[in-house]
Amino acid sequence: MIFWGFEYGFHLIFESKKMRYFGGIIGLAIGYFIKYHLDKRFVFCKNSI
Repeated sequence: MIFWGFEYGFHLIFESKKMRYFGGIIGLAIGYFIKYHLDKRFVFCKNSI
C-alpha cells in the first residue's frame, strides 16, 4: 500500500511517468525500511523460543 500510494501520489502531483517511477522507488524504500524494523523487532528477537 505504501508503494502504490507514493507511486500514485507522485503521478497525480507531477503528471510525469519519470516522477511516478521516482515515487515508486521512494515508496518501496520506505516499505522495506518499515518491514526491516518490524522483522527485527518481532521475528528475529533474542527472546524467541
